[in-house]
Amino acid sequence: MTKLNQKNILLVHPLGYQKEAAGRDISRLANIVPPLGLASIAAYLGREGINADIIDCYARPDSDNFIRDYLITLKPSFIGLSCTTSSFLDGVRIAELARSILPDISIVFGGPHVSALKDRVLEKFTVIDFVVVGEGEQTLTELVEKGNEEAHSVQGLVYRDANGEICFTGYRSKAIDLDTLPFPAYEKLAGYPDIYKLLIFNYPKAPNSSCISSRGCPYACSYCDRSVFPAAVSGITRQSICTSI
Repeated sequence: MTKLNQKNILLVHPLGYQKEAAGRDISRLANIVPPLGLASIAAYLGREGINADIIDCYARPDSDNFIRDYLITLKPSFIGLSCTTSSFLDGVRIAELARSILPDISIVFGGPHVSALKDRVLEKFTVIDFVVVGEGEQTLTELVEKGNEEAHSVQGLVYRDANGEICFTGYRSKAIDLDTLPFPAYEKLAGYPDIYKLLIFNYPKAPNSSCISSRGCPYACSYCDRSVFPAAVSGITRQSICTSI
């Protein structure tokens, strides 16, 4: 059995389609936004003494080799994948790659797609061990710190118990306070900021990036499951913005 690094986790942002198509995808080429959710989680984990690294397949489509090399070299005990509906199956493919390299690695999925489906994700995809429902900073940190055996005590988590039954520990009892979060770990994003591009503010002489200053949504559109990410708490009510750097 390969000994895994219990205080190390790899966070992955899947591309969502075949890498050969990335160079022809105009919507991607003109608007490559950094995965600030993963950057925030990486910063939070780091503050708690857990090393987290990010591989952004959307910014660097040919990332399978980076993932493979990372797993072989650092042997993290966890791999976390943040997925939308369109990138979920690519995330499953990466999870299967990780399991083939490190059979004992714990595979965690987060993001709006799995947060909406919850237990149905584990029912259909056996390669996935855990689903983080909602905001990931506290839930993922507690899971890594406590380990798989104590998953039942971590709020906001879907997991399989010792009998293989799928369980949901329930939503976190308290919304996350944004003012307590560390600054996102932009330094974990390879090629930042030059590799990223924003559609509206992409001026050659003014590199820029995005900034998330709020979580959740106060509205109730009929076509959107806003309950996936309930509004978080901050000292000031603000909107997400873009900023030059």
